[in-house]
Amino acid sequence: MTTVLGQKAATTARPSIDPEVRRARPVKIWAAVGALWLSLLVYMWSVWLMSGDARPSPRGPTPVPHWQEVAARVWEASMVIATIVVAWLVLIRPWVRDRRISTDGMLFIAWLTMWMIQDPWANYTQQYFNYNNAFLNLGCPQCHVPGWQSANGANMAEPILFTGGMYLTALFMGSVVCCAAMRWAKKRWPQMGALGLMTFAYLFILVIDFGMELPWLRFGLYSYSGSIRELSFFSGHYYQFPIYEGLLWGAAWTSMACLRYFKDDRGNTLAERGVDQIKAPEWQKQGLRLLALIGIANTIFVVLCNIPTIFMAQHSDSYPDDVLDKSYLTNGMCGLGTDYACPDPRVPMVVGHDSVHVTPQGTMSIPAGTPRQVP
Repeated sequence: MTTVLGQKAATTARPSIDPEVRRARPVKIWAAVGALWLSLLVYMWSVWLMSGDARPSPRGPTPVPHWQEVAARVWEASMVIATIVVAWLVLIRPWVRDRRISTDGMLFIAWLTMWMIQDPWANYTQQYFNYNNAFLNLGCPQCHVPGWQSANGANMAEPILFTGGMYLTALFMGSVVCCAAMRWAKKRWPQMGALGLMTFAYLFILVIDFGMELPWLRFGLYSYSGSIRELSFFSGHYYQFPIYEGLLWGAAWTSMACLRYFKDDRGNTLAERGVDQIKAPEWQKQGLRLLALIGIANTIFVVLCNIPTIFMAQHSDSYPDDVLDKSYLTNGMCGLGTDYACPDPRVPMVVGHDSVHVTPQGTMSIPAGTPRQVP
């Protein structure tokens, strides 16, 4: 800071930052983000329980075909068995043996929080997809996120066993298998750099995703009803598959695989870096690492998948006829058995439960108290 004329200019030195503190910043920042995500999880699930919405979603007047009921039970049982096996291998057995949670164990938990917080958020502004009501469900805890807009969100049939198990088995293990494929690719082509490996991983994940989702859609386990038809396979049917869904979800899934694959010389992922510079008991470091992985995982999911999917859902085409005649695929959110027309380019989006809206019969429903803006 310059003083009066004739005096020597003086400068105020900035306080130096301890290098140890600087190196510890990544894990602390991501742990703080993880704590925010967990706070949101607790809020949504508490509101869901206290609001009385913890009940099965309305199936509506259309009976579920027997073969779809059987398919739902088979997949639920498969996911429960697979979850028990994977939880034992990556979470319970390592903890019993080492008295600490492994990185894979923490990622396993992070995948669980991704389901518990964000799975149905693509429906945030208007209904884009829904699960078959044949699945065991108690409505939609995640749809109690602040600002939820699409009609009757609490009625979404969020599967407890199938989708929760899918995140903990198929999706988590898919990232593990992808890492193995990346190691193979690096051995096969040693000159391949990080960008090449990430591109390889993305293509590998797309093959897995398309291979899983196309059969599941054909079985009617869920439906991307609000797809943009020109950008979808099998458009105009309940099993239509938007290509951008695979590309966006593939980007998030690939990022989770790369998070696991690329580690520093201490074996820490991007989110955990700096934890070794923190002077704290081991259990506190474990807690920081877990929070950090939860923070980065949910941030990856919302930024690379949910936000762009929500945008695409706002430009969806009309629902296929073979969805509109199946109330077990709309679950009391729109269409049969409700007072709300399903999304359509000609149907205005609702902005909450007390919004003026179009009915399935094509008439306007104007809630009491709607203000007149012309005297």
